This record gives sequence, structure tokens and C-alpha cells, in this order.
Amino acid sequence: MGGVVTKDGAFAYKVAAADLPISIEVESFDQTTNMSVISDGIVTRPADQSIITTFPLALQPVPAKPHVRKCQIPDPSAAATPANAKYSLPADVNLSFVVSFATVNGPNPRYEIRLIPAVGTTQKRTLRTVRDFVVLEHA
Repeated sequence: MGGVVTKDGAFAYKVAAADLPISIEVESFDQTTNMSVISDGIVTRPADQSIITTFPLALQPVPAKPHVRKCQIPDPSAAATPANAKYSLPADVNLSFVVSFATVNGPNPRYEIRLIPAVGTTQKRTLRTVRDFVVLEHA
């Protein structure tokens, strides 16, 4: 699972079936609170970006880690995956992150997004602006 910046400014990751499910963590640094949100997952066809399906995502607090929020992108082929999160490959899963810097209390306020695949290396991205876009490209 490696990442590149697209011409539109999104960060795109190539995802293999073995990477799923993918856990997402958003951690705030040098801020009083974590004020981050994630969009629904929007699944599109790579050829024309037409929408296949959408599924809800919500960042949840992590016990004993007040600056971390997490959620998970399910494996579309798993039996327990909700019907609206099932799709055929190839497909792209598009995500948006919006963060707030209203509670800055240190010299280097930022957010770190971590994409943690079921197997393989965690991918990290640091945000110092209020918005970021991520595309997971399933081959």
C-alpha cells in the first residue's frame, strides 16, 4: 500500500485485497482537543469516476487516547460487511478529512492521518491545513 499525490491534490494509495479492512486513525498534536471529521466513503469506478455506492464512516474516540479518533474501511468481500459497503473491483474509495485548529495550545499544531492495513506498512500523512482528500485505489 503505497501513496502518491494526484494532479488534483488528493493523496492516492494503491490497495490490494489483503490490505482490507483498513483502520484509519486521526491524531491531533499541540491542541486541546481533536476536532476532526471524515466523510462517508464514496466508491467510484476508476474509468469515469461514476458512483458505485457510498457508506457511512464516523471517527470514534479511542479510550485512554483523548487525541485519537478512529474508524475502519471494511473489506467489501467480507460476509459481515453491510450491503452498502460491498462493491466489485476495480474501484476507488474516496474520503475527505476536515480538521479544526481552533484549540491550538502548542508551537506545532497538526493532525496525523494513519491508514493501517490488515497486513503491511502503516501509511502516514500530516495535515497542517483544514482539509485533505484521500483515494484508495483497489486494483
